[in-house]
Amino acid sequence: MKLALKFKSVLVPAGLFLLTISGNAQWVVVDLHPGTAYSSALGVAGGQQVGRTFPGGADHASLWSGTAGSWVDLNPTGAANSIANGVGGGQQAGYAVVGSSYRASLWSGTASSWVDLSPAGASDSAAYGVDAGKQVGNAYFGGIGHAGMWSGTSASWVDLKPANATDSAAYGVGAGQQVGYVLVDTAYHASLWTGTVGSWVDLNPSGATFSEAYGASGGQQVGIARIGGVYHASLWSGTAGSWIDLSPAGAVDSEAYGVNGGQQVGYATVGGRDRASLWNGTSASWVDLHVSLPTNFTSSFARGISHNVGVTYVVGYGYNATFSRREALMWILPANVRPSSFSVFRGVLEAGDLSSLLNSDDNYLVVRNGVTALRTESPIMLRVSGHSPIQSPITLQFVVENKVSITGLNQLIDLFDYTQGRFVNADTRAASTTDSVVTVSGSRANVESGTGNLQSQLQIRPAGPVFTNTWRSFVDQVNWLVG
Repeated sequence: MKLALKFKSVLVPAGLFLLTISGNAQWVVVDLHPGTAYSSALGVAGGQQVGRTFPGGADHASLWSGTAGSWVDLNPTGAANSIANGVGGGQQAGYAVVGSSYRASLWSGTASSWVDLSPAGASDSAAYGVDAGKQVGNAYFGGIGHAGMWSGTSASWVDLKPANATDSAAYGVGAGQQVGYVLVDTAYHASLWTGTVGSWVDLNPSGATFSEAYGASGGQQVGIARIGGVYHASLWSGTAGSWIDLSPAGAVDSEAYGVNGGQQVGYATVGGRDRASLWNGTSASWVDLHVSLPTNFTSSFARGISHNVGVTYVVGYGYNATFSRREALMWILPANVRPSSFSVFRGVLEAGDLSSLLNSDDNYLVVRNGVTALRTESPIMLRVSGHSPIQSPITLQFVVENKVSITGLNQLIDLFDYTQGRFVNADTRAASTTDSVVTVSGSRANVESGTGNLQSQLQIRPAGPVFTNTWRSFVDQVNWLVG
């Protein structure tokens, strides 16, 4: 039974880390590994991630909501093992082994919500993708794999196998399209459907001896094509003739597994290493996601992608050589949230306005030190406000670019904690007399529930005796990175 997509099987890691690359809108990596023997994330949508973990000698279908601690074991009672391959609309799709049979499976967030999708008469079945209440996969009848689609129940099965095919499967679904493969004669051909067997389109590009499609979204399809004995990450727009080779320069192997919002993810083998990869529709647009990982990760693969209010989420896994295991990973490219207002709480505004804070362009907001009643008060205190597009972000950072006119000053960055109702210091350091960017990390407590409001504060104060009456802060840019 052909159950799984072709993918590199690297025994994986399990650990916990949060890696942030400093600067504006850089990738943040969250390790979703829950502490089992290994884990992999295979799909992402709607704030949920799905995949597989190995908690007790067998694969268990797994669900996360952004952190390792959110892990939910979906393995249904009585199942020997299970895997969740796709997620969408609050549903998770995959398979569970019950007795000696593979059963296409559907969950709604818990193990007890399990629904057996296996159609009547099928010896084995599996689901690989879900979107808008539709699930896709395959079922075996008389030893032949039939691509198919469900609408939440076993009885809703729709057979998509063309009459001349000797094997087939549907691996991805999106925007009313289903993708997978059809075995024609002795060749696997990437395939596209729109809900019926009669809608089948052969996507196999000219010159390819093998191809499969794994993901569909927004009229695009992704997968692989073998040309000249080499696998090429592939992109289509509905026809074989639309095929685009995504394999980057220098790659000896590549595959694309997920697509959303005009971006594609997969991996490319470059420099002797499998690298999680992202594309924007062309080979030249290749982005190496592997460089965001610690050096003890020796390989990585991206399997799914989704977007929400300007935030990009990519899931996959990487091999952690330190622990000799595969670990489920999520890459996040946060939204850049600019301030919507500011106030000089203490000090004198000499130059600039809100536009001065929006970009790193040397158009400074200039604040001169003011009068204080107490030595513990900061002569300069700048407060900025913004609005988070996400109520419960996985990652939150505040970025300040600033310089001061003299030495001997300290810079303090405070984030407003809505659970405590006050500003809390996040960073204190010597202020620089040249433009310096400082990034501090926050949490969900720094986002006001119900409104998404954000508040941060920059303070400048003497570190000791200052032998001048007047000094200034030059603020070039402030922003939040929310994902």
